Amino acid sequence: MDKNILLEKVKAGNYSKEQLMGWIGCLPNTALKIKPTEWKSGDVLMHSFFIHPYVLLKKTKDGWLCGLFTSNEGCPEILEQAQSRFFSASYFTKTLFITSEVHGSFMGVYENQKHLREVLIKLKECIQK
Repeated sequence: MDKNILLEKVKAGNYSKEQLMGWIGCLPNTALKIKPTEWKSGDVLMHSFFIHPYVLLKKTKDGWLCGLFTSNEGCPEILEQAQSRFFSASYFTKTLFITSEVHGSFMGVYENQKHLREVLIKLKECIQK
């Protein structure tokens, strides 16, 4: 989510305080000045094309397997809710993609590595269906 999307949601009205706080929590952390020197599984970035956060799931010989987040709890492509201290109002989508080069603004770290492994397994299962 970016500032423009949040403004549209606020203008549309009909939201709870909890929803608003969740949306604000999903905005990129532009105050974060420290960018990692190397990428690791669990690093979260804002994708410049999808305009959604994505998480690095697994390093491959071709780049990174990545999962896409959404903050829209009504999205039909939701796989499951995130289980992270920093992205608790986000949801993993059924989108799995490979990027050869990590790009976008660094947002933080999804520290629940056990959950990331479970999500990757579920995403692979979705592909095989």
